Amino acid sequence: MKCGRKRRRRRRHACKRKKRACKQRSSTIVRAHLVHRRRAARRCP
Repeated sequence: MKCGRKRRRRRRHACKRKKRACKQRSSTIVRAHLVHRRRAARRCP
């Protein structure tokens, strides 16, 4: 039911703290987010 929402939130806050790293990682985070969504769609009702 939670579908791994906590992990996503944690990443976002860490990103805010390290703004420099955020710019470099943003594309990978988006990709991982999409992949995770596809996986979670199967598990979650």
